[in-house]
Amino acid sequence: MKISVLISNFNYSKYICEAIQSALSQSRPPDEIIVIDDGSSDGSVELIEAEFKENSKVRLICQENKGQLSTFNTGFQETSGDLIFFLDADDIYREQYIERAVEFHMRHPDCDFLHCGMEKFGDLSEFDLAYPKNQDYGFSVIEALRSGHFRGGPTSSLSIRRSVLEAFLPLDLEVDWITRADDCLIYGSGVVGAHKFFLSEPLVRYRVHDSNSWHGKSFSKHDELQRDYNLNRLVGTIAARSGYYESSLLDNLVLEFESARSGRNNHDLARYLTIASRAERGFGWRSLCRIKLIYAYFKMRLEGRHTAPV
Repeated sequence: MKISVLISNFNYSKYICEAIQSALSQSRPPDEIIVIDDGSSDGSVELIEAEFKENSKVRLICQENKGQLSTFNTGFQETSGDLIFFLDADDIYREQYIERAVEFHMRHPDCDFLHCGMEKFGDLSEFDLAYPKNQDYGFSVIEALRSGHFRGGPTSSLSIRRSVLEAFLPLDLEVDWITRADDCLIYGSGVVGAHKFFLSEPLVRYRVHDSNSWHGKSFSKHDELQRDYNLNRLVGTIAARSGYYESSLLDNLVLEFESARSGRNNHDLARYLTIASRAERGFGWRSLCRIKLIYAYFKMRLEGRHTAPV
């Protein structure tokens, strides 16, 4: 399995070299590291060139400042790996991250999308684990389209199969996603049918500092409304590209709910019941679908699959 690491940088000269070095120092080194500099003006490019110009694994690509989604579009087309790891320039990989993630992908050949736990450091020190044990999230096509649920993690915690990314990148929505473009990876992978998993180990260090574009920031109602519009356009664009007829997808609602081998929690049940209740179907279909979802949920619990580890 060939491994690519895609690093996006914008004016993080004080962090970028440490990020690149953390990818190079892996117990299972990547085959290539693609660094996209998004028009930095703080000397980042000169630092990268001075530090890594002799390293054949590191390739620096410079572009005008266009935002985070643009770096994903540009960078992905430059990668050649079967599995793509993402890294923000202010974050760090722990030494065994790629090794442990690749082992997980190999143990679970149906894993298309993996996000791992993180350790926050810098202005905040804590571990961020979505679940205490590894999880099989199953599929999330309808969930992404109909509920807007964020099924994944921050950029630096993601590794995604090339075949999944090829189904929706590049995206011609760069103006919408100057920042927070990990949403594009999360929802894009969900809509095109990626089977998602969670690796419950804090293998990535997420730096908390005063220049984070999302963590610790407060957003106005206007900002959140704009993001909702952008998110709607994102999932709609990818669904149209995938040739989905959204209404027909609802026939698979119960199957999608059951696809998580680790089981579902009560929040998942509530979300899928809401999707069923709002479906453009008759009262009989909606009622039967809700009954099937509730039955599937309690069956999972009886089988010990209520958020069980994989």
